[in-house]
Amino acid sequence: MHILWLAQKDLIRDLDISTWIEMCRALGNNGHRVTLVTLSTSRKKFEMDIPGVVVKEIRAIDRFPLLALSFHIQLLWLACYWLIKTSPDVVMCHPLTVPFTLPAKFLAKLLRRSCKFVVDLRTIPVRNQTISEKIKNAISDLAVWIALQLFHGITVVSYPLQQIFAQRYRLAPDRIGVWMAGVNLDLFQPELYPPRSAAIQSSQYIILYHGAIAHNRGLFETVSAMATVNEKLPQARLVIIGQGLAYGKLAAWIDELNLGHCVQLRGKVDYQEIPEHIARADIGIVPLPDELCWQVSTPLKLFEYLAMAKPVLVSPIDAHLAVVKDHPAAVFLQSTSPQHIAEGILTAYHRREQLARYAAENRQRAAEQFSWSHRAKQLVNYVASL
Repeated sequence: MHILWLAQKDLIRDLDISTWIEMCRALGNNGHRVTLVTLSTSRKKFEMDIPGVVVKEIRAIDRFPLLALSFHIQLLWLACYWLIKTSPDVVMCHPLTVPFTLPAKFLAKLLRRSCKFVVDLRTIPVRNQTISEKIKNAISDLAVWIALQLFHGITVVSYPLQQIFAQRYRLAPDRIGVWMAGVNLDLFQPELYPPRSAAIQSSQYIILYHGAIAHNRGLFETVSAMATVNEKLPQARLVIIGQGLAYGKLAAWIDELNLGHCVQLRGKVDYQEIPEHIARADIGIVPLPDELCWQVSTPLKLFEYLAMAKPVLVSPIDAHLAVVKDHPAAVFLQSTSPQHIAEGILTAYHRREQLARYAAENRQRAAEQFSWSHRAKQLVNYVASL
């Protein structure tokens, strides 16, 4: 199977590229071919040799609103060009690209190509405040409508989101495909990283968060919780890895609370280095609040912690319950308030030896359920059923 994937992602600048990179890698490893179309705002080219995957970058003007406009205008004819040149079996579309792939859809029909068009939704529009958000939400709604009328299928990131779309558009749930995020088990192997010495383990208890830094991810509450934790557990250290719009404000919040000695904000690191940072930690934390966008998401970081045989401290939202409700190495917070996060950290610390043992014993479970190879098979099976 050959997939032309219109991802609308900047592989150099965007933080959340692992989903597309790893899915394409898994498809390539399973014998499929992928032409991954991305946008580029840098002269630096994305360099990563992925068997079976060819990356095509569309240069865009790095200035709002010209960024999206310049990308989509070029896509109008480039999608047609790649349709003819590569003869894909499937065209996977980011929702914001859907209106601009219609010429390619009609061209495929004119040329009698048996190519299937599928729109892929990794999240749902939630906020509707700024002009940019309103435009994106309107286009996303239009994309779903077009997909229902003209495309062959829709894929989403989680089963809760599948149910939402099935109810909203009165569809049979099985008409909507589901492929969740996964984990690269070749990269996230605990055996590749030496264990910390007993002396270091006894002197520090490291809680790790890695990912985007934003106001609605429970990070400010987690930092606030460290004020309480530090009083009762001086060896506790919160390590935050990532970038985002709230990075500066989070750094200022750490300084305001005078927690620089126990909270480390390290910025963005290369994706290939993430497993090493997880290996140094005692537990991973995913404190996402009870908001719709997180309820229907796939907790990729959660999979990566478990694949590295680390216990996890998670908020009690549906997305987490669906994955680790019965996992013995998971500790659920009562809520994402600073008080409950502090209580969760202290509970995890007092159970640290037991949780570490459970995480190691259940690592194979993560390998079987959360691998990208399994996710790729989910996508291929859905497309084959259309």
